[in-house]
Amino acid sequence: MHATLVRRIVESLFEPPVMQNNIRSIYVEFMVAELLGDQWKLTSGDWAGWDLEGPGGIRVELKQSAVRQTWAIPSRGRSKASFDIKLRTGHYRSGGEWVSAPGRPANVYVFCWHPVADDTCDQRDPDQWLFYVVPTTLLPKQKSIALGPLSRLAHPVGATELGRHLKGVAAAWVESQAPAS
Repeated sequence: MHATLVRRIVESLFEPPVMQNNIRSIYVEFMVAELLGDQWKLTSGDWAGWDLEGPGGIRVELKQSAVRQTWAIPSRGRSKASFDIKLRTGHYRSGGEWVSAPGRPANVYVFCWHPVADDTCDQRDPDQWLFYVVPTTLLPKQKSIALGPLSRLAHPVGATELGRHLKGVAAAWVESQAPAS
C-alpha cells in the first residue's frame, strides 16, 4: 500500500505540466541540482538557509516563478514574476540548529523563471526555464524583486548554460574569499 500511495501522490503533484507554486519550488530545486551535476549538493530540506552547496563551499538560494499558474482565470491567466529576497533574521543549519545571523545566508541567488503561457507550457521541461544568476551582494535591500530590475542585474541563461555560468560566478566568489597575499 505504501509504495502505491507514494506513487499516486508523486504523480498527482509532479506529473501535471503546470504545477502549484509550493510544489513547483520543490521540483525546481531537484531540477537545478540535476542540471548542475554531482559537485553540487541539494541542502534545501527542512528549512535550510540555502538550497544548494557547491565547490568551495558556495551557498546558492533558488527562487522560482512562472507566468502560468494553476489558479489562473482564463482571461487573467498570467502571473508577473516576483521573487522573495527579503533579509532574514537567521537560518537553520542541518540538524535543526537555529543560527541568528541577520542578512542573506546564500552567496548567490539563482532566479528561475518559466515564461511560457500558451498550451506548450510544461514546467517540468528544463529547456523552458530561464535562469538569472546574481551574487547576493548585488541584490537590493528590499523584500522582493520583479523581473525588470532583475534583468538589469543579470542576463538570463538557459538550462544548458546554467552550470557553466554558475561555475563562473561561484569561482569569482571563492576567489573573493581567499586571503589577500
